[in-house]
Amino acid sequence: MPDNTPTHRSASRFSVKIARFLFSTSLLKQSAPLSTHTHYTKTESSTDIQEIARNFIHSLEPEHRLILANELSEIEKLSKATTATIPIPYSQLAIVFIETGLPYIGFGFVDNFVMLVAGETIETFFGVAFCLSTMAAAGLGNAVSDVMGIGLADRIERTCGRFLGLFGISSPKLTTEQWRQRSVQTTQLLSKAICIFVGCLLGMCPLLFRDTSVKKRKPNDNDED
Repeated sequence: MPDNTPTHRSASRFSVKIARFLFSTSLLKQSAPLSTHTHYTKTESSTDIQEIARNFIHSLEPEHRLILANELSEIEKLSKATTATIPIPYSQLAIVFIETGLPYIGFGFVDNFVMLVAGETIETFFGVAFCLSTMAAAGLGNAVSDVMGIGLADRIERTCGRFLGLFGISSPKLTTEQWRQRSVQTTQLLSKAICIFVGCLLGMCPLLFRDTSVKKRKPNDNDED
């Protein structure tokens, strides 16, 4: 029992100093809103808290400072561990892939579809009058497609969101740190690249209905003449 008395007294003094520090900071926070000068009060309050903390640390005994330093170090380790790499389930990565890529299928489809239709229309009606080549008509069709894409981008995203909602697919439940992980960013990049490519392929469907018989007959007719 006598051996534990110094330790008990030291712990008591440490507890009293901590209580004084907490009491001083709480009083400072309560008195801060009473001033009308908000910016000045916040700066002054921060300076006062730093001064109180400095006096508190200087008032501690060496062993108490060591205990406090070790505890602060443990807290830092725990905070880093909680914000470190957290494994993401494949189901969540699949939702990230679908939610990210679905609008890009729409973007690719609209871009190619409008470009082909507008390009052929421009070539048919204005090609001869303005001496436009096929490539020039395709370029103008691409310009029309880009302009329409700007106007339809928001609508495509909203439509895709409603479509996912019909199947009960909600947004991925990821933390801010998980969104920054390389696996999520790689999934988003691959989703955009693959889905916009698929959308562009689907947007080439007007070529299936294009009538090329007239263009094929012209060389034969010239040969017969």
